[in-house]
Amino acid sequence: MAEIRINSTGEIKLYDSDDSNYVSLKSAGTVSSDVAWTLPSADGSNGQFIKTDGSGALSFGSVSSALDDITTGDAASTLATSAGNITIDAQGNDTDIIFKGTDGSSDTTFLTIDGSDAGTAIFNHDIKIADDGQIGSASAADAMIISSGGIVTFKDDILIKDGGTIGSASDADAIAIASDGQLTLTQQLNGTAIDMSGDITGSTLNADGDTAAGDNAAIGYTASEGLILTGQGSTDDITIKNDADTTVLNVATGATDVEVSAGNIFFGTADKGIYLGVTSATAANLLADFEEGDWTPTVTTGGANPDFSSGTQIGRYVKVGRMVHVHCEIKYTSSSSNTGQWGGLPFSLSNEHSGNMTQTGLITHDRNTTTYHNVYITNDTKWYIRAMGTMSGGLQSPSDFSGNRMAFNHTYIST
Repeated sequence: MAEIRINSTGEIKLYDSDDSNYVSLKSAGTVSSDVAWTLPSADGSNGQFIKTDGSGALSFGSVSSALDDITTGDAASTLATSAGNITIDAQGNDTDIIFKGTDGSSDTTFLTIDGSDAGTAIFNHDIKIADDGQIGSASAADAMIISSGGIVTFKDDILIKDGGTIGSASDADAIAIASDGQLTLTQQLNGTAIDMSGDITGSTLNADGDTAAGDNAAIGYTASEGLILTGQGSTDDITIKNDADTTVLNVATGATDVEVSAGNIFFGTADKGIYLGVTSATAANLLADFEEGDWTPTVTTGGANPDFSSGTQIGRYVKVGRMVHVHCEIKYTSSSSNTGQWGGLPFSLSNEHSGNMTQTGLITHDRNTTTYHNVYITNDTKWYIRAMGTMSGGLQSPSDFSGNRMAFNHTYIST
């Protein structure tokens, strides 16, 4: 007999030992073409399965456990266990574990766990955790907490290497911290408040807001006021010191006066001064000159030179603005009877009034018979001496006062 035919999807039934149950083989309801399977010529090994070569020849095969034999499927897949761990073990030397997917139509590596760097995780894009989620270590799981508003709270210190930098993708070295802790910023620092215990060093410190009462030490700026310094201390509100830590300028606590504690005030350019008693630059209130010193009174004309060897030549002056106050003590010997001119004043006299001799002043002397006064010469540092009561002429000669002491304190207007 060449074949056994069972028609109409009949079954071949193989019963068990007591004929109560069976297993059967039968054909599909519709077969598009004839199929014949040829059984293996020998039994397989434990755990093997029967497989086909696609041409009807059956054989025993083994289930492979090698991961590289898993092929690409066409549906969702789940890797799950009801108990125990799932371990992914890349056992090759310095091999990575790579998680990939498709972003849109792009085949993208989402995460690489670097086997050559002790498992460093390299993410292709953002890392997101739940609101108020924590990032930490096995010993400090809450070392860093990120709130729903993005505020990051660190439980302990933040340390970076000596000379390390902190920045963004476009400016990686925006903040650099040297080994001695010095902080360097490459960009403008923006914020509402900065509290630092060390020094701040930079090319420009640009404040953009006003200060307020109660600020301990604040620098501010407004468009109308410009630079603002505000302080609060038990003795002084503002103190300016020099390199030797000596206070040179200060404003006492709650006061409005400015005190110069050491040194003097001077202007870097000549002919500058202070406007007194006004709130604007008013020429009449400008005090631009003050000076005091010595001057040497002498006899400049009149013939024979006077002899001061056993006499006196004392002159002192104080100049405030254009007003000059002079003190003079003079004593000499002279035989000249010509009209004399005395001189040596520290500043020339003003010619604001018409005429040649407009500024006068009384003098004291050892001659008791007549009262004399000085007649100053405008645009010059000299004067005549004239007897009181004479409006013209009557100019004295050097010999009139030879051996006599003359003295005066006069104020005149300089040029």
